[in-house]
Amino acid sequence: MNVLLSIAAIANPLITATLTVLFYLERKKLEERNIALEKKLNESSQLVSERVIELSNSLKDVSTTIEKSLTI
Repeated sequence: MNVLLSIAAIANPLITATLTVLFYLERKKLEERNIALEKKLNESSQLVSERVIELSNSLKDVSTTIEKSLTI
C-alpha cells in the first residue's frame, strides 16, 4: 500500500503539470484561431458591404435608365 501511495504522490504533480501545459497550449491555439477567424469575418463583411453598395449604385443606374425610357 505504501508503494502505491508513493507512486501516486510522485505521479500526481507530474500529471497535473502535464495537463496544465496542454491546456495552456490549447488555449493559445484557440486564441490564434479566434483572431484569424475575426479577421476573416471582418474582411468578408467589408466585401459584402462593398458589393451591396455596388449593387445599389447599379440599381440606381437601371432605375434612371427606365425612367428616361418611360419619359420618351
